Amino acid sequence: ATLERKKKASAALRQKADDFLAAGDALMPPKKTGFAALMAKKQNPLFAASEYAKAANAYAAADLRPEAVAAFEKAAACHAATDAHHTAAQELEKAAPLADADPRRLDLALRAASAWIEAGEALRAAETAMKCATKKWVAPELAVQAVDTALEYADAGVGSTFAPEIYKNALNWYAARGAFADARKA
Repeated sequence: ATLERKKKASAALRQKADDFLAAGDALMPPKKTGFAALMAKKQNPLFAASEYAKAANAYAAADLRPEAVAAFEKAAACHAATDAHHTAAQELEKAAPLADADPRRLDLALRAASAWIEAGEALRAAETAMKCATKKWVAPELAVQAVDTALEYADAGVGSTFAPEIYKNALNWYAARGAFADARKA
């Protein structure tokens, strides 16, 4: 009986998510050129982002991870189109742990860090990249790229009281893996 209820709940969540996704897509019609552009419905990324985010959360609740990641990416793209880079970064941060493969998780986390840079938040970008390296989302051989990116972004935030924390975390990360030569970079 419980299994049957779970299936029904999951199906209801999927339907709800599909509806939100369709609403978002309706607000983002393909761009037209020429005379057709004069009569075409205009895109509304501000409202579409909200619908995509609702869809992503519903897909995640239904444990439909690939669909959730795709919806979070659409929401992030809409936020970026309206120059709300901080919100785009948050959407990408939510998508990263849901991705199905290490390179994909790394890509999403580094894109989130890049969006934080666009928002003018260098230390938040460094924290996001460092979080990707320290969580068990990404294999250690790929995590090196995230640590290097975190150090690069932390350099942009020098002077802040929180910058040394990034350097300390990077040093600890390298030391835990016995990469003492690389730890000197931190």
